[in-house]
Amino acid sequence: QIKGILCHLSLITLCSFVPLVDWSSHLGGFISGIFLGLLLFSFSIKRKLWLGLYGFSGFFFSLMYIFITLQYLYGRSMDRLDDEERDSLTDLCAFYKESLENYDCQCSA
Repeated sequence: QIKGILCHLSLITLCSFVPLVDWSSHLGGFISGIFLGLLLFSFSIKRKLWLGLYGFSGFFFSLMYIFITLQYLYGRSMDRLDDEERDSLTDLCAFYKESLENYDCQCSA
């Protein structure tokens, strides 16, 4: 099984270098997979002490990871932008017209 895991990790690492694919999304999926694996596979442990320890830690770290990720995405994303960047993002059609070449806006407004 370790060979299969290492093979998948190497493929995911190689895919991270493809343009327009962010490596942080692969890292985040890896970390959340570890936490969810702790939670889901803890039910196959026969000793109650280790079952509780792995189950609780998987549940706790999964919730904390989700909370921290949502806090980062929604709590601070617009605060990091200056006024000009924030104003340019309010009108997405204009933002894409300026950013992308040959963009045809299909907005209803």
